[in-house]
Formats: sequence, structure tokens, C-alpha cells
Amino acid sequence: MDHRAAAVALGFAMLTACARSAQPPPVVCPASEQVDLQAHLVDPAPGATGVPTTIGSIAFVVTVPELRLDSVYLVSAPQPAGIALANITTDPSGVSHVAVPPLAAHTNYQAYATGGLGPPAFGCPQEMSVAAPLGAFTTQ
Repeated sequence: MDHRAAAVALGFAMLTACARSAQPPPVVCPASEQVDLQAHLVDPAPGATGVPTTIGSIAFVVTVPELRLDSVYLVSAPQPAGIALANITTDPSGVSHVAVPPLAAHTNYQAYATGGLGPPAFGCPQEMSVAAPLGAFTTQ
């Protein structure tokens, strides 16, 4: 699954929180495909192969602070809805870390950092969630 298709699938799932609950039909806010051009995995490195299925945690860098406040999603063909990883911590050097449960073997995972951007981000009347691709890795 390429990261654009995964981003669209993840975006639809996340944007439901951005719909109005008023009488008119719900309005879904537009998403920004890439909100942090410098977001990237640190450990494992983007494109890494042979990553242990029991990696335990991943490290990443984002420059948009809101992307450290929500979750990281690992999206793969077997799990297109993604695995949500919460409780992000950030060390003094700005590298963020999140715990990872055991992963499937021989699987390519695309990682996304997610966060909320408050109104009126992108013309949205309520807070909206956005995702930034961090990179992909493949388990052994």
C-alpha cells in the first residue's frame, strides 16, 4: 500500500471528529496531505528492513508541536486502519518516542504522526486531526 493511499484512508478515519453535528448535513473539513515536511523516523531509519517484530519502541522527529500530542499510527496492508500508539514522550533534544507492541513478521509499516490543529485551521469550524508521514520500515 503506498503512503498516499494509506494517508487518505487514515485521513478519512481521523476527520470524522471534524464534522459538524448541527441540523444541516455534516461538513468534513479538508485535510492537508503533508503538514510537516521535516517529519521523519529516527529509529528505525526510514526504509529500514529486517526490523525486529519486538522492536519495543520507535523514535521520530516532528517540527509541528501538535504532532507530538496525539498518536502515531502504523499502517500496513494487513491492518489498513492502523495500529494506534499513544503516550508519546519527547526528550530534550526533540526526539519523540512511543512504545510499539509486537508487530507482524515480513510486513511493511508506514508510520504517521497525528495531532490536532485547533480552529480555524484549514477553515475547519472545530479542531481537526492531521497526519504527517514519518517513513516506512519492514519487519524481519
